[in-house]
Amino acid sequence: MVLEWLRPTTINSVVHRVQSGMSDFALFGVDADEKLSVVEEGRGAWGSIVATLPGDRCLLGLIRFVVPDHRVGLVFLLWAPDGSTVRERMIICSSQEAFLKQLMGDASDTVIRIQGMDKDDLTLEEATNTVTQKMDILNDPNFSLYAQH
Repeated sequence: MVLEWLRPTTINSVVHRVQSGMSDFALFGVDADEKLSVVEEGRGAWGSIVATLPGDRCLLGLIRFVVPDHRVGLVFLLWAPDGSTVRERMIICSSQEAFLKQLMGDASDTVIRIQGMDKDDLTLEEATNTVTQKMDILNDPNFSLYAQH
């Protein structure tokens, strides 16, 4: 199954708005024609974004996340609730890597990934801990994504 992707200009615009802080998040979903589309884009804190996630539809999200020390990280969210169809979960889960590459290109390795099947998986405390830990790793001068072992 191959999804029909968004146009690159649309993706670049959405990513730019989230990275620059003009939007705090963008959520993407698969429509009835199995095309990926922007479901919602806007401003809001983590808790309000999580509160609006549907219990019956899978979504991918790009979220600008500010940790308590004011550093900003980009979170790639995979939302695959139990109330969604098995087919939709399979499509969205199998497409996430390709979509992330399309969203972020070579910078996709620096995006912090969070996934949830239930809103309890996405508490502010858990998200803050995950984002902070991964930002600390990515900002460590001794860490390289491409280190030779």
